[in-house]
Amino acid sequence: MTTTARRLLSQMALEVQVPLRVANPSGLVRSPAFSVDGGPFAPLRQTRYIRGEPVETVLLDSVESQANRQEALLYRHLPLPDVQVELFDGRRVSQYEAPGRILDAIFREATLGGVPFHQTPLFQAIARGGEEAEGALFRHSPLTLVYGGWLSYGDIPPEVAPKWPRLVALEILGLEPREAHRTSSRLDPLGVPGELPLPEAMSQALKEQGKKGRLSEAGLGRIPPTASPMDVAVRGAVLVGAVSLVGLRNLRLPQEAQEALLALALLGLALQHKEGYRLRSGADLVPEEGGCLRVRALPSGEEVCLEVEPLREELDRLLGELPEELRWPGEPVVLQANETLNQLYRNALLGKAERAKAKREKEG
Repeated sequence: MTTTARRLLSQMALEVQVPLRVANPSGLVRSPAFSVDGGPFAPLRQTRYIRGEPVETVLLDSVESQANRQEALLYRHLPLPDVQVELFDGRRVSQYEAPGRILDAIFREATLGGVPFHQTPLFQAIARGGEEAEGALFRHSPLTLVYGGWLSYGDIPPEVAPKWPRLVALEILGLEPREAHRTSSRLDPLGVPGELPLPEAMSQALKEQGKKGRLSEAGLGRIPPTASPMDVAVRGAVLVGAVSLVGLRNLRLPQEAQEALLALALLGLALQHKEGYRLRSGADLVPEEGGCLRVRALPSGEEVCLEVEPLREELDRLLGELPEELRWPGEPVVLQANETLNQLYRNALLGKAERAKAKREKEG
């Protein structure tokens, strides 16, 4: 049976260009702020080519952020194979919640059956790179192959450390941005002016928390209205980028595994399109056209309609056709955090007052 993934695998790439509009009819949208070369944080403006024409843009969602959003949706909706770290209080962190996925340093600081994770057969197979590593990642961390990964720690020199470039590289751009101001203010129902000195006991309590003892730090007092040029107004937006099918075929996996990875990547795109583009507070985007997510295969130019349910059924069918040695395990691999990681976690759970107290005791 010919599937969407099987039909597309012989192409070079999938072009993604989805027109979006800002839910706020004035075009006002809250963009992330970036520091360029150590400068002040501000919206990131760039000139890009959209449909062959140079257009002034502002970055609304980066490639890395898009990968994280699609990964989170796949983790929520599918029984993905997982590797997790269990902390001292029973909390578990999934590889799909860690920035580096299975290659994140969190997993370096964990053990499996008393053996440090980086000494286990699973990790050693990944560290060796090549066909063995890609088979291990497909079975235990398929999204590392889809969204990229780099073994950036350990005793392997960076220039030879295994790397898997991302296959899906998408971002959301705002079009023709204009400067807009972000406002902030606070009214105090008690009529307390913001510059009023704090009572001594309250001031001392704040200083013990590592603060400066100001009224605003206690959540009290009036804050005069202020504005800063941290928002933008845009004519529209676009989800734009590509899925590399050449990169997918370069993976040393049998064709049925490559097809399953492609179905997984397409399902991530379709899930985001169905669930909606809520980037953050004040940044809701809506597709200009209803229905499925349309992508274009290159070089053929074939337009493909991506919908969640057909892709989910296709992925299930492809996974069922895999040879036994590539089947996904049914249960997660659960690692135990070592004492170093548990101590860092304990410190993070401490309130600011406890951390400030511990610091004073250490210094004096």
